[in-house]
Amino acid sequence: MNKRPALDVRDSITLGIFTALALMLNMLLLAALHFLPGTLVLFKEAVVALVTGPVYVLMLIKVPRRGAFTANGLATAVAFMLTGFFTVSLIVAVGGILADTVAAAGDFRRPWTNVAAYVVFRVAQAVGTYIPFYLWADSFVGELAASGKVNQEFLDIFVNNLSPAMGGAILLANVAAACLGGIMGYRMLDRHFRRAGIA
Repeated sequence: MNKRPALDVRDSITLGIFTALALMLNMLLLAALHFLPGTLVLFKEAVVALVTGPVYVLMLIKVPRRGAFTANGLATAVAFMLTGFFTVSLIVAVGGILADTVAAAGDFRRPWTNVAAYVVFRVAQAVGTYIPFYLWADSFVGELAASGKVNQEFLDIFVNNLSPAMGGAILLANVAAACLGGIMGYRMLDRHFRRAGIA
């Protein structure tokens, strides 16, 4: 396998654009899906994984270099850190590095390794979001309630419904949604982006 060159200036600019687009879409969707009724809100990360898949696929087509997922992981980590969610910040940053490693196994060109890398990246964010409710639920929920960032009704849905079985269902939903989102991205690439000369 030939080692790909490092990011150049053009790649860095392109990656910056895609990183900003993916982050904005990620945050807007999470905010909008915050209002899903009942336990459906627990699956909002899966919906985000499905919708943002094509953005990440196009990013890897335009910038098939190590650092693509790492940059997105760091940008997402900073965004969550600024809002006070430190656990998800750490895990999503690590997830970006791991996703780059998976994509590198296919030289950033093979669809299935790129989709697998995207799955790793999205699952990392989901795990970072939910794991505090399992490991230190009382202190985490107390901090969120005291900060006023999340209303009590929303927190009650998490506390009352995040059983181990529900956690497994959420994890599987995120894996499936990320797989489907990545596959959709490649289908859209073949049908629309290449015809339009975007990829």
